[in-house]
Amino acid sequence: MRLSFNSFSLKYPLPTVLLLALVPRLVAAIFSKGYGMHDDHFLVIEAAQSWLDGFDYNRWLPWNQS
Repeated sequence: MRLSFNSFSLKYPLPTVLLLALVPRLVAAIFSKGYGMHDDHFLVIEAAQSWLDGFDYNRWLPWNQS
C-alpha cells in the first residue's frame, strides 16, 4: 500500500519535517564553494582568556591602544 504525501506527513510529522529540511541543506552543500574559517570561534575564547589572564596578547584592550 502506497502512502500519499499528505497521509505520510500526518502519520509521521517529524520525519516529514526532517526530510523537507534536508533538501535545502543538501543543495547548499553540493553548490557551496567551501567554508570561510574553521577556527573563528576560537577568537572569542582567546580574547576572553587573555582578559582573565590580565595579558593583552595583541594590544586589543582599550588601555593598551594609543
